[in-house]
Amino acid sequence: AATPAALQPLDSLPGIDAAIGRASTMGNDKLYRRLLIKFRDAQHDVPARIADAWQASDVQGARRLAHDLASVSGTLGAMQLHRCARDLESVCAGEADAARLPALLAATSVELSRVVRSLQLLGTE
Repeated sequence: AATPAALQPLDSLPGIDAAIGRASTMGNDKLYRRLLIKFRDAQHDVPARIADAWQASDVQGARRLAHDLASVSGTLGAMQLHRCARDLESVCAGEADAARLPALLAATSVELSRVVRSLQLLGTE
């Protein structure tokens, strides 16, 4: 039998290390599930927003978006996405070659899409 979306096991979400997320919510699966859904709904378009900010010469805005994506994805256990976002943040902070921005945006977008698709399995709050 198929698992209803509301009961989708957190341990089986591609791109998510639930042990990390559970640690950050002190084992509260209800809270963790709610944070994952909130992340999915709020962060799904961050690479495009970073690109827009960068194009508008809003480097600080781009950096803030990348930083927030890196921080939240790491806290929730989306570690590959966390690494992509950290690399993106390094470019936005001027710590890495800006020529890498398009490739890092693409990599972050691919990984974020994978995580967002995974989190669709959770349904809605």
